[in-house]
Amino acid sequence: MKAEIYPSMLAEAGLDVVIDRPLTCNVEVPRDPLMHQFIAGVLRRSLTNLAAFAAEDDLRALRELLEAPSSPDRWEGAQVTISRKVFIAAAS
Repeated sequence: MKAEIYPSMLAEAGLDVVIDRPLTCNVEVPRDPLMHQFIAGVLRRSLTNLAAFAAEDDLRALRELLEAPSSPDRWEGAQVTISRKVFIAAAS
């Protein structure tokens, strides 16, 4: 994960990390075609990123989801989890 190097980068800049934690949010997928395209793009990139260490069953399920015919109900009931690492630093 790229975020692992941030504390040392901040320290090299003379800053002290005062908060270092994940920020996670779960949201229902809106019924919006552009949002559906965005989510599908993220999932396609995930296939590549996860190929080296994800279980084959999980990769197959993801492929099936992406290859399913597009329909307005395709993402009905789906949730998206957004997670980022948050760092807050202060000058020493």
